[in-house]
Amino acid sequence: MFCSVRGLDGLFRTGPVLSIPPERGRPSTGNRGKMPCVGTTSSARRYSVAVWLLALAATHCKRAPPGEVGPSASASAAVSGSSPHDAFEPLPADLTAAPLDGYTELALTGSGGCAIHASKRVACWGDRIHGQGTEWRSSQVPAWVAGLDSITRLSTGASAVCATRESGETRCFGLGPWGTSAAGNYAFVPTRAPHLDGLTMAMSPELGTGHGCGISAEGEVSCWGEGRVGATGIGEAPGFNPVGVILRATAGRAVSVACGRRHACAQLASGQLICWGYGEGGALGDGVVHQRHCTFYNAPSAPGVLPGPQLRKCDGPEPVFLPRLALAVGAIRLLAPNGQCAVTSESLRCWGKGWAASPVDVSTGAPVAEIVELAGHDEVVCARSRAGEVTCLGEAPSGHLRFTPPRAVPELRGAKRLAARGLRVCAIVAGGGVRCIGKNPSGLELVDWTTR
Repeated sequence: MFCSVRGLDGLFRTGPVLSIPPERGRPSTGNRGKMPCVGTTSSARRYSVAVWLLALAATHCKRAPPGEVGPSASASAAVSGSSPHDAFEPLPADLTAAPLDGYTELALTGSGGCAIHASKRVACWGDRIHGQGTEWRSSQVPAWVAGLDSITRLSTGASAVCATRESGETRCFGLGPWGTSAAGNYAFVPTRAPHLDGLTMAMSPELGTGHGCGISAEGEVSCWGEGRVGATGIGEAPGFNPVGVILRATAGRAVSVACGRRHACAQLASGQLICWGYGEGGALGDGVVHQRHCTFYNAPSAPGVLPGPQLRKCDGPEPVFLPRLALAVGAIRLLAPNGQCAVTSESLRCWGKGWAASPVDVSTGAPVAEIVELAGHDEVVCARSRAGEVTCLGEAPSGHLRFTPPRAVPELRGAKRLAARGLRVCAIVAGGGVRCIGKNPSGLELVDWTTR
């Protein structure tokens, strides 16, 4: 027989733990979310359970370094007011558990996330996310990333993380648009990326190399990465080193930048919005839907001669290779990180995939004047108010996020920061803990938990 275990709360709700099949006296990963009861007649089962409990205790009750709070000390704060859930898997031996609270900034990857602690160190959780050693590490609770201290900003892609120190120095790890070539976009440990120093960055949520953009202290925009469909704003070519986006002479300085799957947008100090790249579903906010089918082929060559350069043949509207004004959006004061929703002086407007080819007025239920932060994933947009209330609108095709009609999200009440990616919406709440709703897509086979 099996019994449930009350565990820690904060990031994910359930997960696989060890169990003992009746026909064998050794652990397995079956019966997810359960553990064997101690009351059994098999001495082998009792011994295995004891070993399992000791391993779990060693992981979650590890003594914290001086001046830090370990998970065992902060667990009571994490579970306060929360539903019980099953125990987490033990951390890999070379990872050190981080506190469950005290975080100030949050960024999500496709299968996990990272957060900046009040100590200015970075902790990450999820599948294949930790920059550690010579192979990927996974964890169901936050664990410190070695080498990332004095951090003030985080930027994440589908499977990449970049962290910027107080000095402006940037270090990145994972797979994503941060290296200086397609081959240099991969690292197991935080690696210096001097070409990104001092930039406030955004990265595409696309898997693989993708593209990224950043803003300098002077308000100049640079982009890099995969640019075959114009996502770098510098023409039809990859450019893995940051190159200045060619802004219109009347545009002025930028104050924020956002990266979608194959496009990017920048909010200017004047309130104007400029976008470039591939307007899937109208993602550029100009009413044009880019639905292109392209084939790539090599130019004919004589026998015995190497093929010539690869050529492309496409149908449909051309991507926008140089930035242009998204006049249909109007003047904005706040831009969503995915570049498909923005707050104007009068309304919340969304466009592109899941919305409409041209910008349309929508509402999450929050007064527009009170919205201070946006987060979104394609067909879903969420807003954080000054009072810390989170309201959402939309529905993901998988049903993991469903906010029709729009409504408040009580699970994220008291939000200080808001983030969305991969069918999840997460927030830093009172006390600096992290709470999430939606799908958990990590390879740890965690059971999804969804607010409907």
